[in-house]
Amino acid sequence: MTNAVDSEYWEWTTFALYTWNGTVQDGSHGVREVAAPDIKTIKAFDADGSKGFYHAHADLVIVNGSAFDRNGSPVALPAGALAEKTMYDAREGRTVTVSEITLGALNASGQFPANGLVYAYRTDSTPTQPNGIRLTNGTELLRPMTVVSEDPVYVRGDFNTVNKKGAAVIADAVNLLSNAWNDSKTASSSLPAASNTTYNLAFVTGKVPTPDGGGDYSGGFENLPRFHENWTSKTAKIRGSFINIFDSEIAKSPWKYGGNVYTAPTRDWQYDTALNDMANLPPFTPSAVYFQRVLWDDRVPRPF
Repeated sequence: MTNAVDSEYWEWTTFALYTWNGTVQDGSHGVREVAAPDIKTIKAFDADGSKGFYHAHADLVIVNGSAFDRNGSPVALPAGALAEKTMYDAREGRTVTVSEITLGALNASGQFPANGLVYAYRTDSTPTQPNGIRLTNGTELLRPMTVVSEDPVYVRGDFNTVNKKGAAVIADAVNLLSNAWNDSKTASSSLPAASNTTYNLAFVTGKVPTPDGGGDYSGGFENLPRFHENWTSKTAKIRGSFINIFDSEIAKSPWKYGGNVYTAPTRDWQYDTALNDMANLPPFTPSAVYFQRVLWDDRVPRPF
């Protein structure tokens, strides 16, 4: 067994570069700590009753089965763009109601948000009844888009796979449903079979942490996106990025595996290097900024 090695090791600087090919570095390599992105509140309303950041800035707001603009005026969406559906979430052990946004219909409606930001929530969503939002028919987006919700969000089927654009979901929990999902799952039915599905999507999402001192396992990074089908021998392809810096407050049931919950997909997951170009970032992407002094020149004349 190899002994544990950390930055106190006398040859740490060289050892880290050799062992991990430069992927593990610290201050001894000239790497500075970068602050975590400032994730604005995803809540619909702040404690003082004012709108939360994303709610206040969204050009399209979905509340239950109704749509509004940023000023609270009703928005008329075409038939099929917004509907109320129910589905069984075995992890939560509940049949949940979801506000389903059909993105293909939204693209053609003339009401796609000008700034790319959609804020959606349900007034009947609670930890004991975790209703949420579902995105479907999202193979192509009209323009870059970010969907934010204080509730769980379900992404159904191939997402952003045609003429890929910057896209993100920021939510209490992010659930991925395959192209084969058809709402037939019940508390007593067998686990429905998934099919290969691709998601070009970055997301910021909550988790249910492993309790201090032990207890129900969080599921780890590999289970940060939540699944609901039999994915055995099927591939969930994700190109994007994952950020988790808060805990779920609505979809709070612990991670479960097998049974009527889900089986894991073949995980074809990679960071989307297109996101290295700021022009490709989804709207309202959280960011972190830091300054590093790289040069000091004291030859500049001083005014005295």
